[in-house]
Amino acid sequence: MSEKEDNRRARSPGSRALGILGVLVVFGALEVAVALRVERGATGMLVVLMIAQTAFFALFSMHLREETRALRRMVAVPMIIAALYALVLVAESAWRHKP
Repeated sequence: MSEKEDNRRARSPGSRALGILGVLVVFGALEVAVALRVERGATGMLVVLMIAQTAFFALFSMHLREETRALRRMVAVPMIIAALYALVLVAESAWRHKP
């Protein structure tokens, strides 16, 4: 076992959970800041932040980081499809509600 693996296992689950929570709070704060500060073009930035936040959550909270490449791809493909569908819905909503 390498030294890096020993250090990773030595961390308590509580400290790892707090680190994950801290990163998710930062993502949330960035989303709020983008939504409040940027009026035009904020939708694209918000979608990118949402995808990054979801990927981070999946990798660490669902322990996908330690899984095989095939399993990570099996999870990533539906997530990508869902993100693209969300973009289509946002675009359609913006088109329907044009003044």
